Amino acid sequence: MKSRLKIEIIMEEMFINIEYTFSSSLGVDAEYKYIKVVKGKVFNGEFADNTENEFIGQIVFKILSLDEAKQDGFDIYQIFENHEYTFRHGKSFYNFIKGDFKAKIYQHFDQQLLSDNVCFIEYMSLKNAYKKLGLGAKVFKDIVTNFRREVSLFVIQPYPLQFANIGDYDEIKDIVELKSIEKDRLTGAKKISTQYQTWGFEKIKGITDILFFNADLKNEKFDAIEMDEEACVAESKRPK
Repeated sequence: MKSRLKIEIIMEEMFINIEYTFSSSLGVDAEYKYIKVVKGKVFNGEFADNTENEFIGQIVFKILSLDEAKQDGFDIYQIFENHEYTFRHGKSFYNFIKGDFKAKIYQHFDQQLLSDNVCFIEYMSLKNAYKKLGLGAKVFKDIVTNFRREVSLFVIQPYPLQFANIGDYDEIKDIVELKSIEKDRLTGAKKISTQYQTWGFEKIKGITDILFFNADLKNEKFDAIEMDEEACVAESKRPK
């Protein structure tokens, strides 16, 4: 079963359309029941059919429904272990045995987390021609706006795309000009980390490699991302 959600953003002469899709398995009593993989394709164009529009970027993220898993008595460790990325980063901030966030997470956010559900943003990329327009921040804000009812904590690793294995994202490889990006991995990661922090992501003491965004708290940097009429007009449309 696939669900589709279209988010249309009008920005000056551009018409940006983000199309989210996810799959759900019925009757499966396994960790997949608690893992939602969402893929978002970003297009520019005014056609209702995105095959007629320009494909300019892609985002991929996983939502772990840990609250539901805990209610069902399902093994939290098994959910994180399902994928190397979620396991590697999850163990730095989540106690698999106790089924709860580690103390440093609660301390950083002053105990304010309304749910255990976590969103791992694994992949974000735009064509070079669409970078430095503030579009990445708006895409992130759109993700939070549409999925914050499911998730409290958003997690991202500032890792340069040119050093990542993008074999799973063949659709995007042809539009990303990797030769024009930072050649040094550490320098590239620092630049991306700084950029993500302007969106509202935060570093947490004692945790390296990843940044956190708490959707339950007011965040001035996140709120400053303009999505109003002067910057863009956002409209969500659900298919009938």
